[in-house]
Amino acid sequence: MTSQSSLTGAQAAQKPAALPFVLLTPKEAATRLKVSVSWLAKARMRGDGPPYIQIGRSIRYTETGLINWMKVVPAVVDWRVVTAARSLAPDLRCRGRSGGCPKCPC
Repeated sequence: MTSQSSLTGAQAAQKPAALPFVLLTPKEAATRLKVSVSWLAKARMRGDGPPYIQIGRSIRYTETGLINWMKVVPAVVDWRVVTAARSLAPDLRCRGRSGGCPKCPC
């Protein structure tokens, strides 16, 4: 009787199946998006960055996630529009600090 638990030479030499997606570190993702690693971290905190996976304390991005995110996000942002929108909805986190913030009427 032969044992099925023992592997033949051909079975032992087989490599495990490749992942269906590529995981990138924040540094690799930042290079592909042409932004800084700091920008990616801030975008994660704001919730407006590319989708990411957290494995323990490590952050990883999928290549397909980056590509899809780039298709959705406009390539050029008019910062005059962003500044005008911020003036209409001031940042509420600065209220109550030392009475007088240059960004909003505290």
